[in-house]
Amino acid sequence: RIFFKENISFVGIANILSVLKVVLTTVLFVELVAAAILYAKFLPLFPADQAAFFAIFHAVSGFCNAGFALWPDSLMQFRGDGTVNLVMMLLIILGGIGFLVYEEVFLKLKGFIYRQKTPPLSLQSRLVLITSAILIFTGALFILLLEWGNAFSGFSLHETVFASFFQSVTARTAGFNTVDIGLVSNGTALLLIVLMFIGGSPASCAGGVKTTTFSVIALLIFSKMKGQSSVSAFHRKLPQETITKAISLFFASCLFVFIMTVILEITETRGLFTPEHRDKFVTLFFETVSAFGTVGLSMGMTPSLTIAGKCVIILCMFVGRVGPLALALTIIPEEKQQLYEYPEESVMTG
Repeated sequence: RIFFKENISFVGIANILSVLKVVLTTVLFVELVAAAILYAKFLPLFPADQAAFFAIFHAVSGFCNAGFALWPDSLMQFRGDGTVNLVMMLLIILGGIGFLVYEEVFLKLKGFIYRQKTPPLSLQSRLVLITSAILIFTGALFILLLEWGNAFSGFSLHETVFASFFQSVTARTAGFNTVDIGLVSNGTALLLIVLMFIGGSPASCAGGVKTTTFSVIALLIFSKMKGQSSVSAFHRKLPQETITKAISLFFASCLFVFIMTVILEITETRGLFTPEHRDKFVTLFFETVSAFGTVGLSMGMTPSLTIAGKCVIILCMFVGRVGPLALALTIIPEEKQQLYEYPEESVMTG
């Protein structure tokens, strides 16, 4: 209970068990409903028992943001199928948005239906919902523009729209794909790298630095641009501890990804540079961030990595799931109480 209290800081320790029951119930309900819809879709394509297995497997894989599919091309054969696209995107979003968020949203909807007064959404839920929506729609728009005549060449209009949104959603640590990621342009690869690095939301199945970390840093930048001394959103002031933690997590993650990418460059090029290696950098950078964000998307490089390179990818997945700060705290000795402070002196920045 103490462990979950630390990870879900605004839930009282006395309510942890009831929250976990709600989580388990919600997970089973969402996955069963999604599996039933997918089963109806797969039944005309596969034998009944195989269709049932495929439906359950992909419902669980989608909600848990695992990204494992039972076909060699992931979900590319369903790129124009509205049912599969919508169900899988909804599973990914619900699994990556955090159960506390959609629990609050459910209570608001319940209150609206029964005309009951409910408390407003928490600041965390508002930031998660708004940031997630902005990232999904902005990502889809740029992917659409970048790949209209590239990876989407020959697609129908509805296939193009579905593919744009699906790749934007799946980059938030899900790992499914409906287009060949190895064929996307460098601009789309960079955009997917950013989305994978940000990842999903706290208290969810997603990885990455999380949407709240990204939104806190964005709010900090906006507040400084407006000359404000504090960081606030929706008439709520953010604690300095939250801001410090967000900055620390963001830059610790950036540093880790940078170091791992450099190591991959060494292991895969053996320290020798040729003009072909410059194109290889984008792919290695993509694979590193995908592993760190526990996404699973690949531009096709991972199977051909050296043993050392695969070990680097494994380490990225491990640190990405545990978290660089959490891992550092297990290694660094316990902080000692400092009985004195040094004189303060300013330095120029910017």
